[in-house]
Amino acid sequence: MHALHSKLSLQEYADKAGIKSRQTVAQQIWAAKVMEACKNIFTGDPSDHFISLSIIHAAPEWLWPALVTKMVAEGMTVDATRKMVAGVKDVREMDDATRGPINSGRNFPSVVSSLKSNFGLI
Repeated sequence: MHALHSKLSLQEYADKAGIKSRQTVAQQIWAAKVMEACKNIFTGDPSDHFISLSIIHAAPEWLWPALVTKMVAEGMTVDATRKMVAGVKDVREMDDATRGPINSGRNFPSVVSSLKSNFGLI
């Protein structure tokens, strides 16, 4: 969480914290963003799940609560989380006016199929 609110660049933060990789700092920031968005859902120790939380960051933000809920409820591994996110990372939020996918390149039936297979929804 500290890295998320730091005003330092990734490299500066990594150097000051003694972390060799900017990628590690980036992953910590991604995980912290997901945790902040899902603070009512995820109450565990972030260090136990920081890789999974950073993977969830790649999914659309509006899906983070559902993904974190599923990860926690099922005690998902990093691999299982990665597969879950891969199945939904291209799903786009629905447009209120048309109830169709926005800029998704995917048609509605494939969005429904993705949500069914990954969450048992719809």
